[in-house]
Amino acid sequence: MIIVYCVVFIALLVLAFVPGVRELNEREDAGELYINMDYSKDPHFFGDSFRRILTDAVEKSGVDQTISEMKLSRKEDVLITGTYSYVVVNSEQHVLLCRGNLDIEGPNTRNKEAYVMGSAKMADGSAITAMAVDGNLKLGKDVNVVRWLDSRGEVSIGDNCDLGVSVAGNGKVLLGKDCKFMRLFGSPVSTRGFVSHMDLSRPVKKQQKYKHILGNFKITRGIILDQDMKIEGDFVILTEERVEIHGSVFVEGSVRIDGNVLITGNVFSQQTVHLRGVEVGEPGGIKSVISKKEIVLFPDVVVHGYILTDGRGLTV
Repeated sequence: MIIVYCVVFIALLVLAFVPGVRELNEREDAGELYINMDYSKDPHFFGDSFRRILTDAVEKSGVDQTISEMKLSRKEDVLITGTYSYVVVNSEQHVLLCRGNLDIEGPNTRNKEAYVMGSAKMADGSAITAMAVDGNLKLGKDVNVVRWLDSRGEVSIGDNCDLGVSVAGNGKVLLGKDCKFMRLFGSPVSTRGFVSHMDLSRPVKKQQKYKHILGNFKITRGIILDQDMKIEGDFVILTEERVEIHGSVFVEGSVRIDGNVLITGNVFSQQTVHLRGVEVGEPGGIKSVISKKEIVLFPDVVVHGYILTDGRGLTV
């Protein structure tokens, strides 16, 4: 009986080391990437919540075009305008409900939160706390956003804007240079000069497979990769030849991509992400570029979905 117990004990001990030995021999994970790369949080959460709170409060008050105190998250003076264009100049006093289009003119203009049922424009040097827009939204240069912007249309952003915590558009979000951001969402989000090289009618000829890279990984020639990748070090693509990655990329180090590159999945970095000449995702889908510390977007970048960082976001 003692011999039987000893045999069972040794067998269980050996069995515990089998997965580790197999991993060392194969040098790749057997399953999918351990991180869920689909970022599914509603990008319009801020805007839709504000629209609902403000319109409910106005409906309960029964007022149409006036300034009235209403209970939002706290008591606020709410200015309700008519269905035509409205110009706000040097106003910091009121939450705004505009039933038409809105033009914010002049530098240092600072309204509280605004809900615009038409389209909106912000002049160079203007500022706002937060704004939800049912139409298109256009920002001039040097605009300061304290919290967030939300549009059910397209968003065009001038140079040197501070975009606060979040900018979301249902359509295209076009970024100027020298803009600061933390979270962006659009269909798609792009920097200036972008020209898509995606050919959806061309069958993809898959040439090579990589899955788990234990160190740094650098691509300096044209190549097509056909699955998710996990890279323990830094990831660099530096070539003018076409590079396609049909999958997601999870990188423990930093990401630097400069070339003619398509990544159909998500890009995640624990460090920094620098992109130039890159298309992430495909039209009609939602993918993400996520970095813990920094995202820098150079010209000719498009992302079909989210761009998020816990640190600094910058366009160059």
